[in-house]
Amino acid sequence: MDNNHTDNPVIVETSYGPSIKGSSLTVYHIMELLKAGRSPDYIQGWYPFTNEDMAVVMQYLKENEEAVEKRYASEYLNGQRNGREMTRDDPRRSATIEARPGEPVVVQTSRGPSINGTRITIYTILEMLHTSSPDYVQGLYRVSDEAWAGVTKYIGENREALERELAEIIRRSEEERRYWTERNKDRINRPPSPPANEKIALGRAKLAAIKAERERQQNGECKSS
Repeated sequence: MDNNHTDNPVIVETSYGPSIKGSSLTVYHIMELLKAGRSPDYIQGWYPFTNEDMAVVMQYLKENEEAVEKRYASEYLNGQRNGREMTRDDPRRSATIEARPGEPVVVQTSRGPSINGTRITIYTILEMLHTSSPDYVQGLYRVSDEAWAGVTKYIGENREALERELAEIIRRSEEERRYWTERNKDRINRPPSPPANEKIALGRAKLAAIKAERERQQNGECKSS
């Protein structure tokens, strides 16, 4: 695997390492979640990418396992040990989430407690902190020091309740995944539909058969009369 380039349309090289295109989510973090026992369905449920994207990531990890592990150890883990140097203070990762003057850093939303002005929930942050260092998570989301202090303060003051709520979210997510997997298993196991050109050909064949049957019936009526 080339450390500086990939032709994969889903996985692209960023300053964080190989990442999901259009996001800051690294292949390394997905690998950590898998090692922590999270299923691909669970990971996909938490992050905005499709079944096809997830399949590509899993294939990428399978085909490049040894190279990814080596790079993970040399870049990602080293970045966690030296997080301030490689995440927060790296000019390529300048903070974009700032604390708003006179407003709380964490606010209640329909999704749960979230960083003010963003769609990032505290549950997402807490889930990532289970497998990644605080410096890495702060750098990943480009949160300023002031805003991050507010996030960590909120988590520290509400840790027990947040862990219970996160565990319940994970439980419900797994239940829903099992429910829909069971409900859709016949559809999942159904043979794939034919390509459009084959569908058109089948449709034309059916119409021709109907037309031939009608002509046969009409000819039969004419002979009987």
